[in-house]
Amino acid sequence: MFYIEKSSFEISAAGSITGRVSINIDDTYFPEKDWNDFVIVILNQWASELRSFILGTSTEAKFLFMEGPFVVKIRSLGSYSQLVLIHNGKDIREVVMHTKKLKSEALKSILSAINLSVQKCSEENWMNKEIDMLATHYDGLKALNTET
Repeated sequence: MFYIEKSSFEISAAGSITGRVSINIDDTYFPEKDWNDFVIVILNQWASELRSFILGTSTEAKFLFMEGPFVVKIRSLGSYSQLVLIHNGKDIREVVMHTKKLKSEALKSILSAINLSVQKCSEENWMNKEIDMLATHYDGLKALNTET
């Protein structure tokens, strides 16, 4: 589901970390497999959205991309959830699956993406507040992993 390519990570002079990041649904990458964006910023936002969705404090999670008009939404429909890929405000693909399965797959996937991202930043000695926040999100989501 959440796809990152840690070998693509780069840091700007201002300290912003970019890299390939996308959402993979049935071997379809959105916006595209080689999408380059602010990976740490995005993962922090996605982690926060997913946590609220899993805990039930929100019936919808929005996964935004910083570069471009792309959004992925997960909407709870009771025991089923709808995952929608949106470009320029228009739904372009929809997947419906059992809510418990979707939550489990999304959680497992984002934990992997965050772990790889924090590892890469640590290896490169790129530590800042955003990366610290991502590590905190990882710990909070990992605690939820036993509850799903």
